Amino acid sequence: MKFICYTLYSIIDDDLVVGLFFIGLRTLDLSENHLISCPSGLVELVHLEILYLQRNKLESVPDVSKAKNLKELYLQNNLITELSSEGLAMTKINLLDLRSNKIDNLDINCDDLEFLERFYLDNNEISQ
Repeated sequence: MKFICYTLYSIIDDDLVVGLFFIGLRTLDLSENHLISCPSGLVELVHLEILYLQRNKLESVPDVSKAKNLKELYLQNNLITELSSEGLAMTKINLLDLRSNKIDNLDINCDDLEFLERFYLDNNEISQ
């Protein structure tokens, strides 16, 4: 299995994510699930390349630094207030979508995001 989509208020827990059935997953869509935090088992998905977490209730960018193959991370329309590159370090992320959040603080080390090619921050609360 290379793709799974859990949307429209599905119940998500760590057992689902770390289950051996999903270990080879390349794309995971957890959009619209009212998540307030990211399931910790996501770091076990070593082959994951694309992660959709838009339209949830996340208040921070999840630490995906152990997801070494992650290339695209979609976090638009959440409640994220600040952005730090620390949890994104050591990844191959080339697309980071943080549109329509509440970000007013950026703490980014460009060395942590060496593969980043597309970075979307429009419709946030950044003043500088």
